[in-house]
This record gives sequence, structure tokens and C-alpha cells, in this order.
Amino acid sequence: MVNYLQKTALFRKLTEKLLKIHSARILPDYASQTLESWYRKNYRPLNSDKKVALFADTYINYHEPHIGIEAIRLLNQCGFDTELAVAGCCQRPRISNGFLKAAKLSGSGTLENLDKYIRRGMKVVVCEPSCTTALTDDLPDLIEDEALAQRIQANVLALDVFIADIFQKGEIQGQFKVKYESLMMHGHCHQKSSFGTRALHYILDQADGLQYHEPDTGCCGMAGSFGYEKEHYDISGKIADLSLIPEINKLTPDTAIVANGFSCRHQISHFTDRKALHWVECVEFERK
Repeated sequence: MVNYLQKTALFRKLTEKLLKIHSARILPDYASQTLESWYRKNYRPLNSDKKVALFADTYINYHEPHIGIEAIRLLNQCGFDTELAVAGCCQRPRISNGFLKAAKLSGSGTLENLDKYIRRGMKVVVCEPSCTTALTDDLPDLIEDEALAQRIQANVLALDVFIADIFQKGEIQGQFKVKYESLMMHGHCHQKSSFGTRALHYILDQADGLQYHEPDTGCCGMAGSFGYEKEHYDISGKIADLSLIPEINKLTPDTAIVANGFSCRHQISHFTDRKALHWVECVEFERK
């Protein structure tokens, strides 16, 4: 019902008037089932001695659980039993809007919850780049427990960084496969500035016959809530049109678009007729 209402003209006019969200924007759909619920009902442990925790961020838990399911599938293919870490919010929205005291208060609990997995010898992997940097950069800088901050920074990783690292170390052996013959990568700003796209390049380089490229697309222009705000909508579109949208318009219809950021995918959907994918939706691993 909410998903239907969010698309109606009346709802969009009301949100523009009351919340200053531009009426051209349609808020993200909610999933009919959370990732947490799916995991409880469907996940079957591998009984592997290799274990990892997947951070249940807001996006994969409430909006796009299919991405979380694909991440779990890929980790299982790599031989890892996956526990779903429903630890709380990474606090990116509060941090981005300057509510640092509230972010510190709630974020401390999130980090302590993640630390329970780390103390059991697990790495924590994250699908969303903005959540990754909030957990590894921003929250550790806010909290006073330096030992906790160091454990978080050493053991919380972007999913592609984790998988590329274990492959390079020889902890898993096999072949990466990509469901598409051609794709374009667009890196999220937090991803590009903090840990880069090198790990994803490494993974894609292992796939036979794949043609891919990562043009200099800059920022998508969404930047969390920025692109939704009435006063910033026009400039959000202009930023997207500097490079990202022209690069997408050059693509053939059979070229897939990979954008790991939730905001980036929605910006691409809004200003083009294309649907962008998270990289886990494209990649499979076949163990030897």
C-alpha cells in the first residue's frame, strides 16, 4: 500500500510541501519481506569452518533484500557460512546531516553489536559503500573506545574487498563468472574516495570473456537525501548530466550497468530508462 501511495501525485505534492522533497522524486519501494525475515526462514548453514557476517544495512534489509540474498549466495559459493548481522544503523544519515551526538550514541551500540561477531573470529562484510565508510571511518572517529574502533577498522570490509583478498591469498580457488558479456562500472563516491574499485576490477578480471570499463563518471549527484530535496533537485540532475548520464546513453542495450551505491542506482533509474545492478547480482563463483 505504501509503495502504491508513494507514486501518486497527491502524495508527492504533499511530501514536497511538508518535507521539501521534490515532487518529481519517487521514494524507494519497501520490500514485502525483509532480508532478516528471509534469512530466518530460508538460510541453511553450510557447516563450514569458514564463517563471515554480512551487515544488514537499511537498504538490503528493507528495500532491496534480493541484493543481500545474492551476497549470501556468493559467499556460500566461496565456501563461507554467512551469519546476518542485524546490528543497527551505520548512522550515515545522521552523520551526513551533522547530528554527530545522536550518531555517536546510537552508533556505539551498532559497533558493539558488530564486535560480537569480530570477537568470534569473523570478518564483517558490507554491501553498501556509504555504510562501509560510516562503520570504518566516521563512527570509529566519534567513539571514545579506541580498542573497539581499531577492531572495527581491521575487521569490517566492503564485500568486494573481502572476496578479492581471500582469492588473492589462495583461501579460495576457482573461477569467477559474470552473467553478462559487457558491463559498465560506476563507483560510489565513498567507495572511490576510501577503498576504491580495485578489488572489483580484480574480481571482474578473473571472468573469462567479459568486457567491462569504468569511465570517469564522477558523482551521480544524488548524495543521499541531497538529490531528493526540492532546493537541490535541479543541481542534482546537472551533476548527473556532467558525465554519468552521457556515459550511460552511449551504452548498447545489452551492456549491464553496475553501481554499488543505493543512491546511485536510484539516480540512474530516475534520469535514464536503465536499471543499474549491484555487482553481486552479476557475479558467480565456481569452486575447484
